[in-house]
Amino acid sequence: MFFDPELSYRDFCEFVAAHGIRWVEIKLEPVLYYRGVAEQEALEFLRRFAARVPVSVHALYQELNAGSVNPHVRQVTLEELKRSVEFAAAIGPGTVVTVHPGDSAEAPEGLFPAVRQNTVEVLRQVLDLARRRGVQLSLENRGQVKRNMYKYGRSSSELSELRGYLGEDVKYTVDVGHLTFVGQEPQEFVERLGAKNIALAHVHNNRGLEDEHGATPDGLIDYKAFLQAYYSNNWDFPLVIEVKTMPALLQSLRHLSSVWRQVARCSQGVASR
Repeated sequence: MFFDPELSYRDFCEFVAAHGIRWVEIKLEPVLYYRGVAEQEALEFLRRFAARVPVSVHALYQELNAGSVNPHVRQVTLEELKRSVEFAAAIGPGTVVTVHPGDSAEAPEGLFPAVRQNTVEVLRQVLDLARRRGVQLSLENRGQVKRNMYKYGRSSSELSELRGYLGEDVKYTVDVGHLTFVGQEPQEFVERLGAKNIALAHVHNNRGLEDEHGATPDGLIDYKAFLQAYYSNNWDFPLVIEVKTMPALLQSLRHLSSVWRQVARCSQGVASR
């Protein structure tokens, strides 16, 4: 589950624990920084809570860009990503931090190689800190692009390339909803990256027109096929529901639970024949 609702972070985490959900991801913005939350108090709560339910962190990303051709933007991005790593480290060793690779904004195509190189250089410094702090860095596949824009890491090949530059201790965060914009099935994407290399997945849905982050039954992603592959292959990376509202969260929980029961029954029926 992904935390960004109207509830306070404490209330949301307690909701998670009460419903038997076994993972929560904290989005550092805007909740923890733009609403007057006391950061140290939040960290102390999350450190205790993580002893009951694992907690991961989505690094700061709004108005940031590791691939920017503007060195000042890259410097601020580096500082904020390091801040995200320190936040995760304070929760506890092994905490996963999901980061976004860079993009071109409206830079011309000739600068795309620079966007990739800038991303590598920034993330290498972030990774160096993550290694020293015992934090797990994870690369998220990028989603929708608008006209004249390039996002590094939309495809499995680009993500693998980026991980190759950084190191094999880096993991992946597979954003399932983003895959509608590259025309790839999530189970195929997972297989190409290697399930053992995946820290977690963000699950949500959309209709292929915009990155809606809608409830899982509403869109192009076939979650029955994905969960069938997940079950059959004994994948065990967490599935984090990344939606924008509590109704969409509850709808997704009901939908995924129902689909999971169907998949389990069918698989067990086949196995017993």
